[in-house]
Amino acid sequence: MKLNSIVKFLNKELKIKNIKDISKNGLQVRASENVNKIGLSVDACMDAFKKAKKLNCDLIIVHHGLFWKKQKDVSNITKNRVKFLKKNKISLYTAHLPLDKHIKYGNNVEIFRLLNAKPKELFGGVGYFGYLEDARNLDSIVKELNKKLDTKCKVLKFGKSKIKKIAVVSGYGAPDVLEAIKKKVDLLITGETSHAYYDDSEEGRMNVIFAGHYKTETLGVKALSPLLKKKFGLKTVFIDSPTGL
Repeated sequence: MKLNSIVKFLNKELKIKNIKDISKNGLQVRASENVNKIGLSVDACMDAFKKAKKLNCDLIIVHHGLFWKKQKDVSNITKNRVKFLKKNKISLYTAHLPLDKHIKYGNNVEIFRLLNAKPKELFGGVGYFGYLEDARNLDSIVKELNKKLDTKCKVLKFGKSKIKKIAVVSGYGAPDVLEAIKKKVDLLITGETSHAYYDDSEEGRMNVIFAGHYKTETLGVKALSPLLKKKFGLKTVFIDSPTGL
């Protein structure tokens, strides 16, 4: 399959050009014009690239890419990564906020699906808020996320014990605790912890689950797998390169 066909399809499907982002989304490294196997990963790091090579991938699609709009200099680390990709003929495609926000394949919508919940409307720019099918204990939600995301959630139990209305912002959504308080949601689920918003959460009586930046952002790239298989008939593989954060 031609690389350009895949790039064109993803650009349209993920609405790459329609979402403002600090990431330079889309094709970041062109290294091979033909694609037979696609790797899907969270971060554009050497560990993921080496695994992609071992798995014979011609293209790797990531959430966090190599190039950013306000990037002043390209570090030697980044140059080495690009060199490795080109040497091994592995192209790199990036979808950052478009893959957080997407209503079908996004990280946040996928977390709603894990909890059998329905997103109602946008929250925090790229997240969503919505409702669980039935009110649940906070502890049961934590237990389910730990199991389904293979993570160890950190929890701020400052609000209601029974949860119905939730907000989800994958990755780093701690600043959105203020919007969660304003919109009177029962629980904010995000990825990365933040000391800065501890007191706001406590004083605003807001429950917060931190399920891990990495773990909450594995879902979007994984969701692209069946889409790409169906559209192009290509082999895909999720490349796990966890940070523990």
